[in-house]
Amino acid sequence: MTKEMKNEDVMSLMNDVHNVFFLKYRNLTPEDMSDGKWDEIVNDVGALTEKYKEFTHRTYKDGQMQEVLTAVPMIMWFLEILERRLNSSEKSNS
Repeated sequence: MTKEMKNEDVMSLMNDVHNVFFLKYRNLTPEDMSDGKWDEIVNDVGALTEKYKEFTHRTYKDGQMQEVLTAVPMIMWFLEILERRLNSSEKSNS
């Protein structure tokens, strides 16, 4: 059953995803990734997903409605930013 997000829930999710998760990893370098950081990131993503699993929203793909965990698209967006930065950093160091 989907739980309706209250203002406090939205604020908490945004804080956890940006102010805790993203700010923790935003300055990673390719060298950092060799020190087990990826496992740490995966664990943090799992913890965030678990914490906010009761909140979902509807999305449509190929004309089909799907229920999606609300936190996942936000987390994935920040992961993509981190990945692009790491890839860009690797290219500039080559």
